[in-house]
Amino acid sequence: MKSRRSNEDRWVAEVRIVRENIPDFRPFIKNGYCGFVGYINRHRVQVQAPVRDYPAVEPKLYIEGATAHTYADGSICSHRVWRPERSTFANCILIAMKYAETWL
Repeated sequence: MKSRRSNEDRWVAEVRIVRENIPDFRPFIKNGYCGFVGYINRHRVQVQAPVRDYPAVEPKLYIEGATAHTYADGSICSHRVWRPERSTFANCILIAMKYAETWL
């Protein structure tokens, strides 16, 4: 199990990656979840994971108005392999951009 400090370091790195590469998205930590929120083609996009489980558990991706390839909870099915040691929130946002380009 990773230490709290390593999880905090990971979050700081995630925020830096998104700010440098996708600056329109804003970080949040609220109600036990951490993630990013922003807009793509006027559709609200939110990628989030439970703070206690991240990065072991893949974040869920929600796109306002999405109906294709969604689960019952409204999250997007991304058809990818989540690798906790390498995958990032920024990767999830890039998937949202591709989804919007294809389906919205």
